[in-house]
Amino acid sequence: MASTIILILSYFTTFIVLMIPIVIILLRDKYNYWKFKKVKGPKPTFIFGNMVELFTKRHHLGAHFKYLYEKTKDLPFAGIYLFHRPAIIINDIDLIKDVLAANFVYFTDHGFYFNEKTQPLMNHLFNVNGTKWKRIRTKLNAAFTPNKMKLMFEGISKCGEELTEHLKSFAESGLDVDIKDTVAKFTTDVITSCAFGIDSNSFKCPDAEFRNIGKKVFEVTTKKRINMFIALFVPELYKIINGLILDKSVTNFFINMIEDTAKYREKNNIVKNDLLQFLMHLRGNENIDEFIDTVDIQYNEMLDIHLNMLEITAQAFGFFVGGFETASTSSGFLFYELAKHPEIQSKLSKEIDDVLQKHNGKVSYEVLIEMTYMEQVIQESLRLHPPIPQLFRICTKEYIIPNSNVVIEKGTPVVISTLGIQNDPNIYPDPEKFNPDRFSPNTSRSNFSFLSFGEGPRICIGKPLAMLQIRIALLSILQHYNVSIGTKKENTLEVINKSLLMTPKDMMLKLTKRIK
Repeated sequence: MASTIILILSYFTTFIVLMIPIVIILLRDKYNYWKFKKVKGPKPTFIFGNMVELFTKRHHLGAHFKYLYEKTKDLPFAGIYLFHRPAIIINDIDLIKDVLAANFVYFTDHGFYFNEKTQPLMNHLFNVNGTKWKRIRTKLNAAFTPNKMKLMFEGISKCGEELTEHLKSFAESGLDVDIKDTVAKFTTDVITSCAFGIDSNSFKCPDAEFRNIGKKVFEVTTKKRINMFIALFVPELYKIINGLILDKSVTNFFINMIEDTAKYREKNNIVKNDLLQFLMHLRGNENIDEFIDTVDIQYNEMLDIHLNMLEITAQAFGFFVGGFETASTSSGFLFYELAKHPEIQSKLSKEIDDVLQKHNGKVSYEVLIEMTYMEQVIQESLRLHPPIPQLFRICTKEYIIPNSNVVIEKGTPVVISTLGIQNDPNIYPDPEKFNPDRFSPNTSRSNFSFLSFGEGPRICIGKPLAMLQIRIALLSILQHYNVSIGTKKENTLEVINKSLLMTPKDMMLKLTKRIK
């Protein structure tokens, strides 16, 4: 028996020793991929490719792709290596437009691998690819029209009133408030109300179930981060290890919650004006016209394709995740910038006062849209702090880059650094300065130089809802309070390097009651 074990170990050791030089040779060939194609780019490091600074300099992922953008921005595109995997970074605005819009059919997929059987909630709109993405996206577009936002306005405004009331004690006591956590409670209440018709009571109940679930989804453990990186950069390995990105308790919570809520509504003939109701109707297409504002030919052609209950649950989960975290992070950055720039805050507060006075203090969807300087302030904050700082695409069929002989092969990852482009002084002079006038109505600039929500057919579907949440958060706070940097907070900002999103470490601000 012992001799057999020794023999097996001997064979295994010999196999490993023989494989090492083969692997090294294969990797060296990999790292000559762009050289053979005569595509310029930064020199890769063995095994790490062009990702070594991510670890040695402890870059945030978004900051790292900004770093690569700055090293290569004099080129319209450059060859890079995501560890062992050849990829291409696109820097030229016209070429970005080709990838995201004009030639979208070649770059339809995000390329984030997940196992639908073990991670059913990951099967939402952001992750799905190809015809499945087109089928679901076409159906869901109708849920985010201006008319739908108007119908959701009252519920979001109610959450805004609760936000204002919650902050009252901080303004009176002079205690610092964690503005990101506070706005996260607000956006959690908004999305549970708009998506599921449920009052999550995040302000009244610190341990509210939805708030805890939200924290668990975005909790960055070492294991989760490793799994996310492998899924993103080494999908062939991820298919083998099949690591879990979502905690099983999160999956079970959403599956049970959506199923129970749907059954209760059907049993009791309850119809609500929320996203879950919209999804329930897509399951069987009953009375679908009641939930559609404008129906185009493409949509009609696909009405006969239903969503099953797991697909509905996955989309509901996608709404929840996208609806509260990115909006709360964006709002947190925005209030931080306003605290640093009291003159801009004062100008925005005055616009709020003037527009409300014009409408006798009545707030409506149309009144919010009338606040044009508010829109400029939001866009400038999103320029500086895009919640998703880079865009990924996968080339889905062979593509020849215009005005070149370079062929992007099928399966090649394509990277666009949102953070890099939106902080490029050639596009935005003095980019570190917070200047909402960059987005004044008379400013002319390519849509593809502002990518905080993406662009083209895969632009963030929830953009209208996210913008509405941010507007109401601004209105709710600035109508009553002034914000300034907290007493225990320096005038600097750090992001959590482990997070894939641009997430700040903390945002302690001080509130004082406005004297009008």
